[in-house]
Order: sequence, then C-alpha cells, then structure tokens
Amino acid sequence: MSLVALALLLVVVAVPTALVTAVLWLTGRTHAPDPGSSTGLVRKNAQRHETTVFLAAAGVGAIVAVVLLAAPVSDGDTSPRLGGAAPFAGAAAFAAVRAVGELTWPRPRASRRLAPLARRGVRSVGGNRLTLLLATAVVATLSVVAFGFTASTDGTTIDAPAVPGTTSTSGPYPGWPYGVPVLVALGLALLATAGALRLVARRRPLDGLTVAQDDALRRTSAARLLGGVQLGVGGGIAALDLFTGLVLHGAGWPLPAAASATVGLVVGVASVTAFVTSLAARDTRPTPLAPAPVGAV
Repeated sequence: MSLVALALLLVVVAVPTALVTAVLWLTGRTHAPDPGSSTGLVRKNAQRHETTVFLAAAGVGAIVAVVLLAAPVSDGDTSPRLGGAAPFAGAAAFAAVRAVGELTWPRPRASRRLAPLARRGVRSVGGNRLTLLLATAVVATLSVVAFGFTASTDGTTIDAPAVPGTTSTSGPYPGWPYGVPVLVALGLALLATAGALRLVARRRPLDGLTVAQDDALRRTSAARLLGGVQLGVGGGIAALDLFTGLVLHGAGWPLPAAASATVGLVVGVASVTAFVTSLAARDTRPTPLAPAPVGAV
C-alpha cells in the first residue's frame, strides 16, 4: 500500500471516528441516566457498551472500505473492479462487528431472572430505518443491473450515441466488472445486518430494567446499526449514481445522466440524514416494542 493510501486511511478513519466519538460523548452526557440508582447504573453500563461496539464497528468498516479503494486495478477489462464495492464491503464489516458486539452484551447476573420476558422481532426493532435500508438496496440493485446491461462489450465503458461514420465510448463506466462485486458486497451487508438485528431483538434483557427501558436500549442499538449500514450502502450507491451521471453526460446521454444523478442525490441525502440522526437515537418516551407475531424473525 502506498504512502498516499496510508495517509488516506488515517484521514478517513481518524477524522470521522473523532467526530462520531464527540457526538456520542455529548449525547451521552445530555441523556445520561442517573448513576445513583441501580437501574441508572445498569443503563449507563449498557450505553457505554453500545458506544464501544459502535466505534469498533465503524473503525473496522472504514478500514475495509479504504483498503478496497486502495486496491490496484487489474489490467484485464473483464476482471472484477473492487473499488466500487468498497462502501458496501465496509457496511458488511460494520454489521458483522456489530453482531459480534451483541454476543458480548452484558449477561444478567442474578441467580433468578428478574427482568420481564417479551418476544421481539427484527421488524419491530428495525422500524422505518429497516424499511429505508431495504428500499435503498432495491435502488442499488436496479442501478447496478441497469449499468451492467447498458455498458459496452468491455464492461467498463459506454457507447456514445450513434453518429454516421464514427464510433466512440466514454468511461470508466460501472458495467459488470464493477457491478458484480457491488452486488456481492451488498448481499453480504444485508445478511450481516439481518443477523445483527436478530441478535438485538433476541438478546437477554438486563436485570432491573422495565420493558420500556430495555426496549429503548434495543432501539438505540438497532438505530445505530441500521444508520451505519445505511451510510455505507446508501452512500456507496449515491456515489456510483452521481459518478455514472457524469460519465453519461460526457458520453452524450443527457436524460439518463440527469436521472442517474437525481437518484444518487436523493439517496445520498437520505442516507446521510439517517446516519446522523441515528447517532443521537434516544427514546424520550420509551414504549414497549410490539411483540413479534408467531413465526416472525
């Protein structure tokens, strides 16, 4: 890895991590539970664990993304290009580390379970953020497939509108050499997210907390998980669509260029907004989550 790539790695990882840490610290001070009570101490320890897991997952995800971005491109026209898949792979790594973090969640210490039992499902803890992520995944899949089928035969350029007596192409264009790694990384990100959400929904409740307090902690975990994955998946497809819009415009396809850029802009703004709001996710009026129906995941 070159010195430039190492410098980029430090900037991309260190700066966002410092900013996120500051936001989480300020949020924690503003909404910190009263440590003077046993319930407040349990909630404080749980929030500290949640923040630690989030920062570890964010760091690993950023490193994976930067390493793939810095990976050398093969000379073969049909060889996979991993750079476009970097944000999606980062999201997959983020969700995987979050899942590992859920396995280290504090266990009840009492000899007899004191916390109330309630069955929860992935959809109940995911809420609207899960719906947004799934919609973004559909948009990403449609975009990648559309780019793959409209690319030239080499998969990395696009043909300009036909002009009698001339032929020309523009690129780099995200055909299948770019699209296949993106789809694979997207699938891994969704699988890892589903697994982590399932662990959030099924983890043991902490002793001394009411159902509403325990559900508030689960909502925080789910919101930060989905917010981070949304940033990787949504930010990745937004960048891809915006870049493709520039290539299409240069190739002489103004309407497809405008459509691609518009989709990228909308998805990008929505994803960044979802991520930022997830950092300060708190239930000011916590209510119990709806129980999962029989057979639900």
